[in-house]
Amino acid sequence: MIVIAILAIMAAFALPGIESSVNTGHRAAGLAGAMGMVDGARSNAISRRLPISVCPSSDQQSCNSDNWADGWVMFIDDGASGTARDGKRSSREKIIQTGQAAVASITIRSHEFSAGVALVFDELGMIADSGSLVVCDKNSTAATVLVVSQIGQSLRENPADIACS
Repeated sequence: MIVIAILAIMAAFALPGIESSVNTGHRAAGLAGAMGMVDGARSNAISRRLPISVCPSSDQQSCNSDNWADGWVMFIDDGASGTARDGKRSSREKIIQTGQAAVASITIRSHEFSAGVALVFDELGMIADSGSLVVCDKNSTAATVLVVSQIGQSLRENPADIACS
């Protein structure tokens, strides 16, 4: 009985730490996916010398979500049967790459991009203005922010000015 009581007490102290580690791991995985997506879009724009957009997509065909954790679609945003560099995929704009949904507890939101939700890179791999992708876990109020600027990206852990709600 004493051994069981001691194990129960130890487990009660260990569980919050384990849960925190799991939440941090989920955010890290979401962040790694976002970083790869941004790097891939920039690289494709430079190597193809074409405007490349990437937007959240639950069907990996159209820009139909505002949560990057639903998945995403990267495409040549050349305006085939639409407007070039608008961040909205028309049926004639070629898909380059897609990304699947993240872990169910993760959300990834765009913050302060002028094109709205989509990221639009020009032929030189430049983005019109800087913004952020905010990675949150539903089980935590901590945010991890990927800042995407015209010339690169940086990371901020738990910034004071952006929080998960």
